[in-house]
Amino acid sequence: MVKELVLLIKSNLKTFISIILLTILGVGFYVGMKVSVVDLKKTVDDYYEKNNVYDIVLSSPLGFLEDDFIELNKIKEIISIEKANISDGIINKGNSSYVVRLHSYDEDNTINKLEVIKGNLPNSDDEIVLEDKLFNKMKYKIGDYISIDND
Repeated sequence: MVKELVLLIKSNLKTFISIILLTILGVGFYVGMKVSVVDLKKTVDDYYEKNNVYDIVLSSPLGFLEDDFIELNKIKEIISIEKANISDGIINKGNSSYVVRLHSYDEDNTINKLEVIKGNLPNSDDEIVLEDKLFNKMKYKIGDYISIDND
């Protein structure tokens, strides 16, 4: 029986090697995915912890009253609440237009801390933080004037 198996493998050597290589590749891919999921989750968890990323966002097109925040603070599971303003705008540069989301910034906030890659956090009302992806895509330089249309 072993002799027949050896003869069968020898007569179909290329097919046998292909099957073995595909099996090794499949097992390697599976193990790699199992290991990297743990690493990716840890990386995201560490980033969220370091920058204190929010757990939930409450939004309203009409805004909130101060009484709303007082009521929310009565919920024992809520550790911290921070207010923010969000609106949409358009940046035009040359023939390109980009829709952007504008977030208010308060240096005293402890939730959703910003990670600055280049430059500094804003020091005055006429300064902004621009997402790195858009900064690079539109070829801006630190200190450039940016016009945002948000009518």
